[in-house]
Amino acid sequence: MIAQSIVFILFGVLVVVLGVRVAAEGGNRAARALKEGRAVTAQVVRTEAGGTTKYQPYNAYPPSLCVRYELDGKTREGTLWLEKSRHTDYQVGQTLQVYVSGSHIRRLRTMREASTYGNGWEAGGLLLILFGLVAVIAGIVSIVRGP
Repeated sequence: MIAQSIVFILFGVLVVVLGVRVAAEGGNRAARALKEGRAVTAQVVRTEAGGTTKYQPYNAYPPSLCVRYELDGKTREGTLWLEKSRHTDYQVGQTLQVYVSGSHIRRLRTMREASTYGNGWEAGGLLLILFGLVAVIAGIVSIVRGP
């Protein structure tokens, strides 16, 4: 019985550590993109309002911009997900400075839209931390109560 309680405690501690890591990663990605990303001038090609789809009416996606920019001598297009702005805040043809990070999967950020999806990562991390704490408490209670 004590061995099972110790396993619960160790599992809970592991999940708490993982939760802290996940929660921290959301903000770190955005900060890293702004700090280490390459600043380029991009042109807005298309704006998307966001919303839901016919097949997933409860799964909303955020508004976004499709932007075209030049990097390493190649013209590229990418999606900039909007968190603090509406798609109507931008016009097709408008230029803006974006920060491009990543090699295979490129991430685009602007100073205004720095931490898109950061809140989701933080919420997921907090849920893991909570789950881990429940496991730790359950293990401690099991040891205190005894067989």
